[in-house]
Amino acid sequence: MKPLGIAIVGAGRMGWIFAQAVHTLLGQARVGYVISRSEKSAEEMGVFFNCPYSTNLEDALPKVDAVIIAAATPAHKDLAIACIKAGKPFFIEKPIADSLENGRLILQALKENPVPNMVGFQRRFDPAYVQAKKHLKNLGNLEIFRSISRDPNMDSSSLEFHLSSGGLIVDLGVHDMDLARWLIGEVAEVQALGGALTDPNLAAHNLHDTAVAILRFESGAFGTIEMARSTAYGHEVRTEVLGSKGKISIERDQRGDLRTYDASGGNFDRPRGFEERFAQAYLREIQAFITGLLESTTLMPDVKDGWYSLRLAMAAQAALESGTTIQVNQFGGQL
Repeated sequence: MKPLGIAIVGAGRMGWIFAQAVHTLLGQARVGYVISRSEKSAEEMGVFFNCPYSTNLEDALPKVDAVIIAAATPAHKDLAIACIKAGKPFFIEKPIADSLENGRLILQALKENPVPNMVGFQRRFDPAYVQAKKHLKNLGNLEIFRSISRDPNMDSSSLEFHLSSGGLIVDLGVHDMDLARWLIGEVAEVQALGGALTDPNLAAHNLHDTAVAILRFESGAFGTIEMARSTAYGHEVRTEVLGSKGKISIERDQRGDLRTYDASGGNFDRPRGFEERFAQAYLREIQAFITGLLESTTLMPDVKDGWYSLRLAMAAQAALESGTTIQVNQFGGQL
């Protein structure tokens, strides 16, 4: 069988992660085209993967079998709809769009011309989270959900990025919001508080680098999500679920097995960025996308699922900015 030709849209950090994942699946898929609004970046990636490149997705659509969208979030709606109109399956990095309305427009286009689609919530494919999902049935009644996401620093993120990201919770916390829905269930209401504690300059633009969201699930369980843009010791992701019969705890806090101890205490090396922490998860989710296309199986999470995670994240962001409690089902309209 001829390998699927995959167009990579976006030649930034996520575009390279996905392109490398596709490249590892030689025999099943190949990087067939690179698209970037920066001609220089498109050329660099295209030359690296020995494939055509362009600044226009329309150039690639007739020549590829599927598309991976890793461009900036404000471009997601137009790129996804272009794929749908061309009848091309697509994978889209989280969040699906920069607004719930634009997410609805993608879903309307899919209703009119269904194509296989998948959203990039890589934690659902991380081995520890996959095992945790299976273990939930052993915990009895689920009572508490706790998730922590902390980025290593903001040095590479411009003010322009922060202004267009949708806010801390939408950009960073949407992963945790998706986990909350995937592991526990739908959320009834959300509160949040936060501030610009690392970079006070963000406060002038009503932006946050630190926040905590409090969730009440429809099941009656409760949850907290902690988010931070800058952490001195590197990337950190932790998740805990407490039930009436026990708990699960997910974390990876060191690279290897060696720990050294001296007069200053204990020392060990730990992951510094999300690319390292979730390297296997990124590969597994792209593998699931490619396998689903080759075998015509259902792809999950899809854009509809991604819309509900985006709604929860945007509801939490609204709670953060307004200081009020938001009823999730009443926020942003319905599908």
